[in-house]
Amino acid sequence: MNGNYAALAELDGIAVAAGGAVMSRCAFPFTLIAPAVAREAGLMIGAQDCHWAQSGAHTGCISVAMLVEAGAQIVIVGHSERVPTSTRPNAEVRAKAAAAIAGGLIAIVLRRRNRSPA
Repeated sequence: MNGNYAALAELDGIAVAAGGAVMSRCAFPFTLIAPAVAREAGLMIGAQDCHWAQSGAHTGCISVAMLVEAGAQIVIVGHSERVPTSTRPNAEVRAKAAAAIAGGLIAIVLRRRNRSPA
């Protein structure tokens, strides 16, 4: 839940720092994807997460089709702060990655770190 329209001004600096690298990418909350794409900064713009279902009663979740429609090219799945809330983290991350790839996005899968019990 970080980021607002003012944060988009940083895209120009990121693009300059990336020096035109082909695979330079930035992932945003859903509300900033379309405005980031509109800036045409020469970066691959993506999302911070997606849901594996194409549609349905998944309040607050974003489908792959919605991300593609907003202009996203990539999506990150498997964030450590989201995975622990799930009862089936590996299956859910795998389902998200598969949905992203099937929908035409590049899936960036973050490896879950093992945490020792407190």
